[in-house]
Amino acid sequence: MISVPSRGVTRLQLSNFRSYKTFDKSFDCMPVVLTGSNGAGKTNLLEALSFLIPGRGLRYARLSTVRHQGSLAPWALSCTLQDGDISLSIGTGQDPEAEKGERRISKINGEKIKGQARLTEWTSIVWLTPQMDRLFLDPPQGRRKFLDRLVYGIDPTHAGRLSQYERALKERSVLLRQETYDPRWMESIEEILVQTGLLITQKRQEVLTQLSTQLTHQGNGFPPPYAFP
Repeated sequence: MISVPSRGVTRLQLSNFRSYKTFDKSFDCMPVVLTGSNGAGKTNLLEALSFLIPGRGLRYARLSTVRHQGSLAPWALSCTLQDGDISLSIGTGQDPEAEKGERRISKINGEKIKGQARLTEWTSIVWLTPQMDRLFLDPPQGRRKFLDRLVYGIDPTHAGRLSQYERALKERSVLLRQETYDPRWMESIEEILVQTGLLITQKRQEVLTQLSTQLTHQGNGFPPPYAFP
């Protein structure tokens, strides 16, 4: 079993993020409970933390809609993580140079990183929201995304494989729409799809096996998983 190191958020700073023009709060590494009336900004804080991994956050929102209403400046957030004596700073936010503001940039300890996949080397986040009540009833795409976030926590390189697979799919679609194309190019793309797809499936199966083992032997009365034939 691969162990995942525990880390705590010790500081969260927001700028032009949702309902927060500015926000700056320090924490210890103990669990945090957010309370308040509807519209107080509790979910906005959770959404900010969800941007510490690749993707568009727990609301899956367009990046341009995350900006504080009435503000012309791009939104940004900074988070300090503490793991024993190790302190790490992660910053991310809307890229002001991107067309329509639909791209974000990220930094680790002040150094700009290339590609969001590197975030998974340091953070792993899983969420369950009321909108996900139908996770097991709706199409399988949502379940695969949820499973992939679990895989991130064990294998950070999984995000890179998913990105590579998606790029290859798009390239293949572009070629198929053309009247003529180089068959060797298509063969190379399909080779990437096969090899990357096999690795993605393998990692998903490994995580499901670990979860099944844990649930089967937890011994606390919770119903064990059942594999339908």
